[in-house]
Amino acid sequence: MNASSPAPKEHTTGKTSATIAAQKKLIAALIFALLAVLLLLIIVLVKVAQKSNIAQRITTSTKPNVNPKKEYENPFNKKTQYINPFSDYKNPFDNLE
Repeated sequence: MNASSPAPKEHTTGKTSATIAAQKKLIAALIFALLAVLLLLIIVLVKVAQKSNIAQRITTSTKPNVNPKKEYENPFNKKTQYINPFSDYKNPFDNLE
């Protein structure tokens, strides 16, 4: 090489360690701010739910009282309801009355 030719330039991204550290701090601050906003949103939703007594209405709901129109009896023979697993299979529908 002669003295008049320029030295080859290295390929750099232009980011120094200071700018990388600043970017990391910015990302950490944004994540922290996002979590803080999310926490505030949850607190507000809980307060609104407490004011409207939604939780109390859910836990104190009454059970429906529906009576069947007809009582059904078991159509199977009581002697054949239990099936012994060690015996031959018995079809419960064979003994329908």
